[in-house]
Amino acid sequence: MDPGGFDGVFRSHAPLVWSVLRDAGVPRDDSEDLFLKTWEAVWDSLPSFSGRASLATWVAAIARNKCRDYYRKREPELPADPAAIDRMTTSPDAPLFPRGEHLLSPSLRAVARDARAHVGRALAALPPLERTIVTLWMRGFGYAAIAAVANRAGLGPVVASHVGVLLIRARAALRRILREAGIRKMHDLL
Repeated sequence: MDPGGFDGVFRSHAPLVWSVLRDAGVPRDDSEDLFLKTWEAVWDSLPSFSGRASLATWVAAIARNKCRDYYRKREPELPADPAAIDRMTTSPDAPLFPRGEHLLSPSLRAVARDARAHVGRALAALPPLERTIVTLWMRGFGYAAIAAVANRAGLGPVVASHVGVLLIRARAALRRILREAGIRKMHDLL
């Protein structure tokens, strides 16, 4: 791809990237860096752009992926109050995603809204360890924090290196419960 072509893509789609970053809630201090990382990824991937989606859709997807990466690296802090942690892991209104639905494609966003009530009931149907693992994962916590909470709650012993395996099993159980409730697209979400 010649640099003139990239310049045109940049000029026409830069406002879109800023919009995705803003909608994702990226703090102003970090948005410029993420903006540049997004355009580096666009530059690197532009030769392989297949045209199956519009260029705007493709650029927005890259920006959303950069936002997901950004938020994955910014794990929230666990509350010091054990009661707050307990409420966090037993609440039926746990978010579906660590950083919000705005990072999803529009079609998956619609599925997420439709499925919210079912997710609360499905989480309640999981055994306590699985419910704790999935709920904390959905809230953006890493494996070490999840293991610490599970152990504090007497659900373990759980080691951080094993949380990934437990999470795969718990997510599979959650998807199975949701499938039985008639929610079919949750595999895309969970």
